[in-house]
Amino acid sequence: MPQIPTTTETMLATSTAWPGMERGTIVAAMDSATMALAEVMRQLEQLHGLQHRASQLEAFLASARVLLEQPPASGAPRSPLGLRRTAPRGKAHTVAEHARVVLESGGRPMRLKAMAEAVREQGLMEGRFVEEGLRSAIRDHPDFERVQRGIYALSAWPPAQKRVP
Repeated sequence: MPQIPTTTETMLATSTAWPGMERGTIVAAMDSATMALAEVMRQLEQLHGLQHRASQLEAFLASARVLLEQPPASGAPRSPLGLRRTAPRGKAHTVAEHARVVLESGGRPMRLKAMAEAVREQGLMEGRFVEEGLRSAIRDHPDFERVQRGIYALSAWPPAQKRVP
């Protein structure tokens, strides 16, 4: 089976020799590349599912700790998502509450990305995957309503306030 170029430089170097290659050799290389691409896409899909599951588990653990009024256990493994609760006691505790605080302070529907930036700026959350944590927390939450793709509002707002300008 022909070797598939793995870098741009290798592809450029070997592409000049391709016109002289037999059609069957090129087709075999394309078949190999197609199978390799399918495997990579499958692995990416699995990774996305694992990231989503990790986000759900992290949100559950944070909510359970709040319900039990327990701080995170010392020595507990750090979340692979890097999300950390930074809100002081007595303020918002869950990711959904952080989203509510941001939407209430803005008074209008917001893009998820803008909500994540506001949550970081207000010091409510920090980490690498704040946007994903927010999406997971508010997607099926009854207090939030998706008014357009990627734009959310509070369900309690009147229809006029939910309109996206």
